[in-house]
Amino acid sequence: MGRLDRWTPPCEGFRFGEWEAVHRAVAHFMDDYAAEAAAHGWTAIDLFGVHGLAGAARVDSCGALMLPLLKNVTALTAETITFGPLTYRRRAMPESVLVWDLIGETL
Repeated sequence: MGRLDRWTPPCEGFRFGEWEAVHRAVAHFMDDYAAEAAAHGWTAIDLFGVHGLAGAARVDSCGALMLPLLKNVTALTAETITFGPLTYRRRAMPESVLVWDLIGETL
């Protein structure tokens, strides 16, 4: 989180105001679920991945925490993360890169 500025979206694909809410949800996740996610084998790409060219605009390449769901995590398993009534299922994302690797790049 250190390289992710709360006020500046790190890549393309976030609408006005979405990034601040995503950043807040990531902070909540890191405080309450990071250790559990690591124990279940969730990787940085699983959580913080975005498409290498389209950023967050390609939701099929977004990690669980990079989707603008605007909800905090409410449950976590080895294969799913639940955000209120929505559930994210872990899957392969071969075109994804870590969101902080796109900071400062023009997409």
